[in-house]
Amino acid sequence: MRWVLNHVATGLIGVIVVGGMVLAALFGLHFVRKRSLISDDESTSLGGTLEVVGAIYGIVLAFVIVLMWQGLDTARDAVSDEASALAQFSIDVRVLPPAERARIETGLSDYLHAVVDDDWHHMREGNESPRAHRALDGLLTTMEGVVPETEVQKTWYDEAISKLNEAVSHRRKRLETMSNELPSPLRALLFGGGLITLAFVVIHGARRSPTHTFVVAALSALVAYNLYLVVILDYPFSGSVRVSPEPFRQGELARYAG
Repeated sequence: MRWVLNHVATGLIGVIVVGGMVLAALFGLHFVRKRSLISDDESTSLGGTLEVVGAIYGIVLAFVIVLMWQGLDTARDAVSDEASALAQFSIDVRVLPPAERARIETGLSDYLHAVVDDDWHHMREGNESPRAHRALDGLLTTMEGVVPETEVQKTWYDEAISKLNEAVSHRRKRLETMSNELPSPLRALLFGGGLITLAFVVIHGARRSPTHTFVVAALSALVAYNLYLVVILDYPFSGSVRVSPEPFRQGELARYAG
């Protein structure tokens, strides 16, 4: 699914999903009516079942979409928090000895370029960038070799270490949000439940007026669009609707982006 999101325009995917489900539902409705598979009495008796099934499915679908949106917000927060911690880190190291400060800033620049240029590319496919991992290890190794010369430098060094540890923690959270996908059983429930709900709608009132045709088309479009939202929100770093690396290019970090 990531491959499709990364290589096909998100809008086009939406048109294909929604349009395809609407056409399939209308074809099913036409087939049931033409074959007279459902009588009026049977159709009426299915009305109560349709209401129960539709209500349950609607609640589950809405709940999952809310969770997916919260997951997207969590990914954005992780990116923003990591960038903020690195920005504060870049400020804290300014009081360190010039030679060591230069090595630290070089390591920070290498990491930021690896994140923006390489990490985001790998995350689109659901993977971590080895280059970014090595750059972060290099920055940590550089900090381990720093020896503050004054009490002031020691105080700021401790703050810098704290902020760098925060950045590492937020990076881990960012990578976790990348790999947290909707469980397969729940995904099967959403897609299978959508098909079952539409089947009940097609069957109920299959011999009725064109109004029922409109209802089938509208409901199938609504279900398809919601399932489409579930898919694109499930991969926060893939497709055209994805979390941006811009926080790593802004504020105090802008001078490292060149």
